[in-house]
Amino acid sequence: MRLKKLEIYGFKSFADKVEIVFDDGITGIVGPNGSGKSNINDAVRWVLGEQSVKLLRGARMEDVIFSGTEKRRRLSYCEVTLTFDNSDGALPIDFAEIAVTRRAYRSGDGEYFINHSACRLKDILDLFRDTGIGRDGYSLIGQGRIDEILSARSEDRRQVFEEAAGIVKYKVRRREAEKRLENTRANLARVEDILNELTGRLEPLRRDSEAAREYLQLREELKGLEINVFLIRSTKYEQRIEELRSSAAEYAASIAENEEKRRLLLEERERVGNKLQEYETEAASLRERVQSLIQETEARSGDLKLLGERLSSEKKEKSRAEALAEASEGSREGIEARLSELAGAIAEQKKLLDDIEVRVRTGEEETAQAEKAASELELRSEEAKKQLIALMNRRSDVLSMQSRYGTMLENIRERLTALDEVKGLEETKAAASRKDLEDAQARLADSRAALDTAKAESLQASERVRLINERADALTQKLSGLQNEKREVQSRERMLREMQRDYEGYNNAVRQVLVQSRRMQDIDVRGAVAELITVPARYECAVEMALGASLQNIVVGSEEDAKRLISYLRENRLGRATFLPLSAVRGRTLDSRERQLLSMKGCCGLASELVTFDPKYEEIIRFLLGRTVIAEDLDAGIPIMRAGRQAFRLVTVDGDVMNPGGSMTGGSVHSRMTNLLSREREIWEHEKKQKDLSASIEAIEKELKESLGERDEIRAKRTEYSEKVRLLEMQCEREDAQAAAAKDALDARESRLADVTDEITELLEQEKDIKGRAAAIESQNENDAHQKVTQAEIASIQEQLYEARSRLEELREKLTSAKVDQASSSRDLDAMVSEEERLKRDIRNLGAAGEDNRRLSLETAARIASLEKTI
Repeated sequence: MRLKKLEIYGFKSFADKVEIVFDDGITGIVGPNGSGKSNINDAVRWVLGEQSVKLLRGARMEDVIFSGTEKRRRLSYCEVTLTFDNSDGALPIDFAEIAVTRRAYRSGDGEYFINHSACRLKDILDLFRDTGIGRDGYSLIGQGRIDEILSARSEDRRQVFEEAAGIVKYKVRRREAEKRLENTRANLARVEDILNELTGRLEPLRRDSEAAREYLQLREELKGLEINVFLIRSTKYEQRIEELRSSAAEYAASIAENEEKRRLLLEERERVGNKLQEYETEAASLRERVQSLIQETEARSGDLKLLGERLSSEKKEKSRAEALAEASEGSREGIEARLSELAGAIAEQKKLLDDIEVRVRTGEEETAQAEKAASELELRSEEAKKQLIALMNRRSDVLSMQSRYGTMLENIRERLTALDEVKGLEETKAAASRKDLEDAQARLADSRAALDTAKAESLQASERVRLINERADALTQKLSGLQNEKREVQSRERMLREMQRDYEGYNNAVRQVLVQSRRMQDIDVRGAVAELITVPARYECAVEMALGASLQNIVVGSEEDAKRLISYLRENRLGRATFLPLSAVRGRTLDSRERQLLSMKGCCGLASELVTFDPKYEEIIRFLLGRTVIAEDLDAGIPIMRAGRQAFRLVTVDGDVMNPGGSMTGGSVHSRMTNLLSREREIWEHEKKQKDLSASIEAIEKELKESLGERDEIRAKRTEYSEKVRLLEMQCEREDAQAAAAKDALDARESRLADVTDEITELLEQEKDIKGRAAAIESQNENDAHQKVTQAEIASIQEQLYEARSRLEELREKLTSAKVDQASSSRDLDAMVSEEERLKRDIRNLGAAGEDNRRLSLETAARIASLEKTI
């Protein structure tokens, strides 16, 4: 057998998978302190089944899993595989190569494999026992192990020698065989206890068997009786069927008779219906007659209303005709007065129209004279302009050169001004680009700092989520454990309640009486003694031994109740029970001298005073426990009983009994009644434990919910941080691009500024050359004085012409105003004449209209009289 290979993953400092191959010869691993050499030895010891964390140089088994570093996250499990060459068959397994693997998780779970098949730790230990390779073998000697072996006691060194001698396997098998023998002896003792227990139950079971056989016999008798009852009932049912058939025939005859009556009633109903139809037809015709009379009345009422409206209209017409007749007389007088006014106004308007015609003729004459003077001045102005044009033609050559040079100088100046503006603008833009570059670089630095901060926050959030997940996992495991414990407690409480409800642990007679008492309301059954008292847990064994079978005594109200229950048990052959009537039982207790003994060392007190019960059962409890003393142990009880002269009973806390007269009972306790006294207490304790567990579960659930809520919040924040990192990375990229663009823009501005400066220098040289040429042709300008005189004459003529044209304009405006006034006066005169003619026509018409209105008034009066007569 030879060690071939060691594979390590996640064990201690081995975060990555490491494979160490052991070739033929001697393999050595060297390195400085802290490089992990001892971890390889620990890995070999661990994979071979080492369970001592101390020998593995750790505090707990979780420490063997890689814990992580600042740059690497911790691992959730570790695994070590040790491969051996078994071609010589040194190991008792049919494989030429054996790979032993051990795996551990942070949850505390672990797994073992042999050739990748799951196995037990015991299988691995058995495989390497007596080979020297086991976890305690002499082949694995760590730091300080040699000194420890040499300085140890001979008994401790024996183990190494036994391993080398190959006898450990047999010693282990011997220990296991001895352990199995011990377990077998314990099982035999348990079987004997069970046999003793079952032996005590044989008699009750025999009685139950007899009762069962009697039950089967009675059931057969009951079956025969039920068959007889069925036959009797069948005969009675047949007789009842015959009776029902005769009744059905009678009912059929009655139905036929009633059908005939129904037919006659239907015929009568049809006849009455026909008569009712005739009455309804007659009533309909009468309703139509009434309706026609109503319509005729409404029509006549409408005619009457119409005549009333016509009468009112005719009266109004008569009043209007009379009013018109009166108005026509007054209108005639007004029209004649208006005609008089119009005659005077027409005369005045004709006089005004003659004056305006005189103004128009005068204005036309003055306008013609002004137009003639303006024409003469225009001719003079044209002549002076021709002379000026001739002078200007002679000077054109000089002026053209001056104009060209002036234009060139102006263009140069404009270009210089524009270039100065461009230069200033470029300098401003270059400064702005330089500032943009600085701002972009500053923003880029800020964004990179913010990005680093966001990445750190994201990492912190991830670490926080991991810690919360670990805490949540721990809380979940704890919660699961508490929930399982709560379910077990609930199950135990449910079982105890069912046992209490079904009176488990009581003998058959007592149970039958207690169950029957629920249905027998006329019998006063208070319950068994075990139900009526509450005993502290410390004294349960003592009280149980003191009472013994009396725990199942049944407390009833009176002797008559006990008598009826005894009769019930006898009649139903249910067994025997002891009853304690409240009306008959009287308690006993210690006298004053005996009570002084309660203060002796080791005395706990009087049993009847150490239990709790309802005061109405005081006599019963004193009867049972009034002369029973509880002591700590027999060492304390013997002096107490001697002082009391063996006159009362004493029990110890462990259940040993000293009876009156001096007899003693003790030993181990194997009683079927053990749980009768503790049952109520256990139920109460389980209820309390359930409440405590519920509170703990609620607290853990709350903490878990808060942790999960916090985890969700941190996850949301982590998402925000991740999104923030992404945005900041994009922002850094944008700002990096902006900084590069700003740098390119600055370079372009500076290049443009250099070009503008060169162009300004060139234009200044051109300006200097053109100014020299302009000064050379300035001497050619000789006709300026003559030209000025000609321009003065033209200006004077122009001024006179302007005055003449202004005068002409004024005269034309006056003439136009006079013509407008003439036309307006003519229209007013024509209107007045037309109105005069219309008024004359109205006077003629008023005479005829008065006659018509008077005639209309008489006709209207006649019609009104006729209408009043009709109404």
